Amino acid sequence: MREIAVVSSQQDSARLLQQERCGSFSSDELSFDALRQVGVDPRFSVGLSEINQEWSKAGVDKIRQKQVFGEALQANDALLLQYVGAGLLSQHRESIRLGDVEFNGDSALDTMRLAWIAAVCEGTGTDCGAGDAYVVDACASLNLCEESRRLALRALVAHKHGETQQSTFDTAHALFVKAIQSRNVSLFFPESAP
Repeated sequence: MREIAVVSSQQDSARLLQQERCGSFSSDELSFDALRQVGVDPRFSVGLSEINQEWSKAGVDKIRQKQVFGEALQANDALLLQYVGAGLLSQHRESIRLGDVEFNGDSALDTMRLAWIAAVCEGTGTDCGAGDAYVVDACASLNLCEESRRLALRALVAHKHGETQQSTFDTAHALFVKAIQSRNVSLFFPESAP
């Protein structure tokens, strides 16, 4: 006998909100070709868009990456930091050392990356509450209905990797919030620290 999935009222509300947000777009507007033509996230202001483009041009040049990442930290914009931080952190495939903490293996690295996405909210003072896209998506798709991006992504970590990885999430989140607030670029580029 097949188990019937139960949809909570919160999950149902999140699905409706998601449909409302996406319902005004045609399938042509959401195609990969259309998104590629946009080129840059239209939510960036001109100055932030330029920093994001410079990040893309930096490639694997650590000196240039550090300079542009420092500019992104100074800009203190959650969306920009989410982009450049995710780009930087995804370059590490097996392990990464940030300060005194080392993240090893797929589960820890994925958990650390999710912690970054959550940390940009608190680190920049951005409200990423119940209406945040990550919060709505986690609720709509997985019935992980939380009140903030941090809590939603922490619940997603438990869902994907088990509850034991939540301590990894908490450690990485605290480390990232502190680094964002103090504009500590050296945490991410220890080999090129002055």
